[in-house]
Amino acid sequence: MEIESSQDEAVRWRLFDAVLQEIHEGDEIYFDITHSFRSIPFIVLIVLNYARLVKNATIGKIVYGIFEQLGSPQEVEKMPPEQRLVPIVDVTNMVTLLDWMNGVDSFLRAGDTSLILQLTMNQASPILEETKGRDEEA
Repeated sequence: MEIESSQDEAVRWRLFDAVLQEIHEGDEIYFDITHSFRSIPFIVLIVLNYARLVKNATIGKIVYGIFEQLGSPQEVEKMPPEQRLVPIVDVTNMVTLLDWMNGVDSFLRAGDTSLILQLTMNQASPILEETKGRDEEA
């Protein structure tokens, strides 16, 4: 998919639609935002969250390679490929933050704690299993 370079509202909606069309019911999504315009990760996070709701998709990973750490594109071009290694940062936990925000919103608006309970159990259950229920904080 080619991404248009202008960043007006119509282009952002076309990008939203184009990414959403690539996602099918129940897909597990892995997304690399390394080589994107600065607004694209923001738009993608919204599209992925939307796809979780309307297409029952899950997010496997959202990653970012810190490519600019190597220098300017002109400097990188002069480097041999084996020297172009950079750390890859996993930013998937930002999706969990969105879930927590939705849970708090649901609680504040309707008194519904079910999402907060589910998120708490998702985090505590592995710890409780590993410690056989002995981790009091969990």
